[in-house]
Amino acid sequence: MAASLLLPWAAVALLSYLVYQYLNERRRLPLPPGPKPLPIVGNVNDFPPIDMAEHQHWAKHKDLYGPISSVTVLGKTLILINDQQMAHDLLEKFASKTSGRPSMVFANEFCGYDKTVISQGNTEVFRRYRKLMHRELGTKAAAAKYYQAQELEVNRQLVRALHEPEKWLQHFKTTTAATILKMAYGYIVEPHEPDVLVSLVDKMTTEFSLATVPMAWPVDTIPLLRYIPENTPGVTFKKTARKWRKSIQDAGWVPYRFVQRQMDADSQRPSICPGRFVADSGVFINVVQSLAAFDVSAATDSAGESVGIDAKPMPGILCYPAEFPFKITPRSAAHVDLIRRAEKEHPWEASDAPLLET
Repeated sequence: MAASLLLPWAAVALLSYLVYQYLNERRRLPLPPGPKPLPIVGNVNDFPPIDMAEHQHWAKHKDLYGPISSVTVLGKTLILINDQQMAHDLLEKFASKTSGRPSMVFANEFCGYDKTVISQGNTEVFRRYRKLMHRELGTKAAAAKYYQAQELEVNRQLVRALHEPEKWLQHFKTTTAATILKMAYGYIVEPHEPDVLVSLVDKMTTEFSLATVPMAWPVDTIPLLRYIPENTPGVTFKKTARKWRKSIQDAGWVPYRFVQRQMDADSQRPSICPGRFVADSGVFINVVQSLAAFDVSAATDSAGESVGIDAKPMPGILCYPAEFPFKITPRSAAHVDLIRRAEKEHPWEASDAPLLET
């Protein structure tokens, strides 16, 4: 009953807000060119369809409107930069004016992503974090100390791919997570089964990607919706945000508490995150060793014909394709022997998953 009484007032408030935004928009300075907006709702029909990657859709604006363009929905404007030099000039040379983060009510206020460094605005806290990271995250020389650990995890990926080649993409994700978790927390993942911490981080990353898509959530466009009661019919974003907030909290605290308990027991392993140089070298080592040991080709159907690749984008702000079939086979019997020798020389380690407090 309370919700039904509130709905008419909510509709009036929403209409008033839309009219205010429309009138306010007309008084602003000119925006970069873009598609012609509809009255009040703006460019609501000019956003990418569900089955199309965001970057592919917005790249068309360069030919239509030039290197910088804009779209506006209900008074909220997106500025689209399709030129590398212009992006550098705006985001580097004028960083003091352009280094702020977008206001994302759903992601930051409801899901809690404002606690992460990547979502922080140009505040004193963010500048302090940035200074600490610049000092502590290392150099290429520091990253070189971790090449051996990276090679070990990649060798284990080759072993997994030898036994289960159809799961190569999942093996790649496991290797990436295993390397990062071992370096950052001294944590060893499950060698052959899904790991609880890897699954937790993967789940949080997927949710973050969905939560931060510009204007994908109505409350980002109409902040007044934050005041609608959670039990109002049709209002689901608050329940979703509550679940996703728990994911980001668990992804931060579960491994942190694991390290604390290991330190209390004086059984912690050395752990440090040397930064982007490790990421760069990790990708290089993985790609080189994988292509050296395996031949990657198109998948084939029952008739032996090649299966085409339908690289549909995954939903969310992170740009990567959905999984697609392909074939991976060892290059020779000698390569199989090398992989098996690596498995014997570097036995699997027991996982730390039972020690987690989830």
